[in-house]
Amino acid sequence: MGNTGFQLSKHYFDCVSPAGDAVIAYAATLDWLGITVCYASILFAPLHSTPKSTTSLEPFQPPRLDPVSLSWQHASLGFRGQWSVDSLPIQRDLLTTPAGTVTWNCRAHRATATVLFADRTFTGLGYVEHLGLTLAPWQLPIRNLRWGRFISPTDSLIWLQWRGPHPLDLLFHNGKLVPAATTIDDVHITAPPFALEMSPPRILRDGSLMTTALASVPSLAALFPRSILRTRETKWLSSATLQSPAGSSTGFAIHELVAFPERSP
Repeated sequence: MGNTGFQLSKHYFDCVSPAGDAVIAYAATLDWLGITVCYASILFAPLHSTPKSTTSLEPFQPPRLDPVSLSWQHASLGFRGQWSVDSLPIQRDLLTTPAGTVTWNCRAHRATATVLFADRTFTGLGYVEHLGLTLAPWQLPIRNLRWGRFISPTDSLIWLQWRGPHPLDLLFHNGKLVPAATTIDDVHITAPPFALEMSPPRILRDGSLMTTALASVPSLAALFPRSILRTRETKWLSSATLQSPAGSSTGFAIHELVAFPERSP
């Protein structure tokens, strides 16, 4: 079957302060079945507080990009953020099939970020990416997905691992592709000469899509097959140390494991 008109455009933004306060923003637009749906959400995890999410289905303006920065705001969510851009984007076609494609664009892999949310201002290091899908998520040839980003004042490390019918291993250090990781789990990444050690993680979100990202928007969840709503996402925040040929650096990692449900035969 060819493409059915499914188009999903999803931006991801984050900022972690030196103390460990985390703010993650999502801005997605779905075009499918003759309708357009906007989805924006803020996952707010200040240090020593329970993470909370706020969601809106109101239309929003796309991020603004100029030669030195990228910014995005959402008035009804009370969110405004800006990320420095001092390097070229990382772009990859992750999957190309007759049914559709998955494209990834890391727009800022190590940025100085300033975020205003919940009447507070957070300044720290952050990351921005864009994911584009013309293949519906329930058609992805993936059983398990691991993704993460580590940022310190001197280094960034980004990893993406798919397991299932279409395995994929990508690892980038400071924006440059390095040999595939030999080990990726909840607390380690080993790809000589690089090694990332993460502290016992703090859970930012854990549960099925129906109980986490889509919990407050049942009208949006109703568009998708029930099977995909059982997809389980666990997202963590960890302090971490990267060992590389240049030495060691310490920062924070945001990382996740996504487990897709078994497909019916």
